[in-house]
Amino acid sequence: MIEAAWNTYVKIPLPWVRTLGPTYWASQRVGDPHGPEKYKTLQRESAVLLKAITAVATINDSVLDVGSGTGRHLKALRRQGFRHLYGLDVRPCRREAMFVAPFETWLAHAVGTFDIIFTFGMTIELVPPSFPICHHMARLAKKGVVLMIQERGVPYPRLWKQEFAREGFTLTTYQPCNGNSLFVFER
Repeated sequence: MIEAAWNTYVKIPLPWVRTLGPTYWASQRVGDPHGPEKYKTLQRESAVLLKAITAVATINDSVLDVGSGTGRHLKALRRQGFRHLYGLDVRPCRREAMFVAPFETWLAHAVGTFDIIFTFGMTIELVPPSFPICHHMARLAKKGVVLMIQERGVPYPRLWKQEFAREGFTLTTYQPCNGNSLFVFER
């Protein structure tokens, strides 16, 4: 809890925290410890995440997956009738509407908006607190932000409710889920 408060309010990475940066993730290939084959299938928590997204979004909404990896969640949403789907990841994936860049680079320079922005797993928890990721996600999200993330044992925990409240979002759903936590923030 102390590290989360530090990352939320002080916003300077603690000197002992080390992470695998965008270069590492972008270089992972099939057979590597974090290769794409490990992220092709939906997990148990994915059903909870997808249900939360469909509760706040319509099939005509634009949806951005930050840390989309292989696109497993976008594919599931497409099967449910969603058509305006976009992914952001550090490594390319064979599909349309894919933005390839480190999160900080892309989010800081992105213009336009998406109705819903979501993320799953250890993605935004790897972004150093010196980068205002919650601000940029909130800046780009018209209706809501949905997070399925780990709160403990991650490099950069934050007080997510406070971060998004500063940006004008209200926490409408919080649900622990198999070691992860679901957060749904709405404008």
